[in-house]
Amino acid sequence: SNNIDDLLDKATKQQEKQKQKPVTMSQLFSILKEQGQNWRDEHVKVLKNGEEKIQHIPPRTIADILKRYVIFAVIGKKEKDFEKANLAYYDLDAGIYKYNVTNIQKLIIAVERSTSIKQRRETMEYLRLEAQRKHPTESRNLIIVGNGVFNKNTKKLEPYNPRYIFTSKISTNYNPAAQEPNFKDWSLSEWFKDIAENDKEKETLLWQSLACAINPNLTPDVAIFLVDSGQGRTGKSTFERLLENLVGIDNHAPLKLKEFEEDFKLANAQGVKLIIGDDNNPNDYNKTSENFKRVATGENVLINPKGQPPFSTQFNCFIVQSMNGLPRFKDDSDALLRRIKIIKFNHQYNDKTANKDIKEKYIKDKRLLEWILSKVIIMDFDFMTDTEESRQEIKELKIANDP
Repeated sequence: SNNIDDLLDKATKQQEKQKQKPVTMSQLFSILKEQGQNWRDEHVKVLKNGEEKIQHIPPRTIADILKRYVIFAVIGKKEKDFEKANLAYYDLDAGIYKYNVTNIQKLIIAVERSTSIKQRRETMEYLRLEAQRKHPTESRNLIIVGNGVFNKNTKKLEPYNPRYIFTSKISTNYNPAAQEPNFKDWSLSEWFKDIAENDKEKETLLWQSLACAINPNLTPDVAIFLVDSGQGRTGKSTFERLLENLVGIDNHAPLKLKEFEEDFKLANAQGVKLIIGDDNNPNDYNKTSENFKRVATGENVLINPKGQPPFSTQFNCFIVQSMNGLPRFKDDSDALLRRIKIIKFNHQYNDKTANKDIKEKYIKDKRLLEWILSKVIIMDFDFMTDTEESRQEIKELKIANDP
């Protein structure tokens, strides 16, 4: 009876183990390795000559083991999206769903390190076909940041949770106690007043741009154009870099106005929260702005990535474009122009005050970014402020573009 007790004991221990919920990715990997080992131990084949032969775990079983411990999903907004959706897994450390194929293959190898490329593909196909279909979280009241999910309704930070379907996040941490740092000869709030030339509405628009960069669900349909007259040193590109630093390196993509109309360039900007187009040439004539309009309004856009079949998707991002001089559009319809707010950078800083530290240190400073985030994350507005300056510029733009 001892033997039976031992076996039962082992079985109970196994069940206990199976209930383990990994909290970090490294815990997940050790559990997967252990589960793979257990399976091989239990499935040793004894040959006629008494030798033992280790069995390799078949793809179907690898998929079953993975499904026990890893949260997989295919993410889309509607039926058609799921057909072409790639397999995503929930990254326990990052708190977001990732499409990283290499990482999914590493999970497979943790269970069975002898899998061939073909077996890994097969395992992934089982996982993809059986993964739960999930819709992306698009609530304007939930913002995923560097250290959790900020809930605007409760004004509190919640821990990451797989029930929220996010595929990217703002890299700055939310710190409610953050204060504005004062650098020796520069402060952000003073600088904004400078750019705004003491116009309260324009200052508000600058802050609103930061708020939309971290939460594109705030105001749909708006793109910001940063304009100066090409004299340089106006702080325009510093403002762009600040936006990029706030959202983080994985969360922004470069795309100029005319590149929106180029299929594979547009494909590269998929999944980011912020699109920044630097130094658009004012002499570029934008014959078509179809895609630009569609991305700005969150409509479906056909994407054509290199070497992959084309598919349609929606962007959920905030668009910022910078230029010296107003852009030229063939389309000067209200539908296009009312999507645009213009911020002019009229203030030229002379070389002495154009402090190199601003770009290289201050706007990268963690304290500054956390303070900005703590301010803009709680902002609420349905429309971006329409400044007198922006209205005038749009009028000019209409006249300039009217044949």
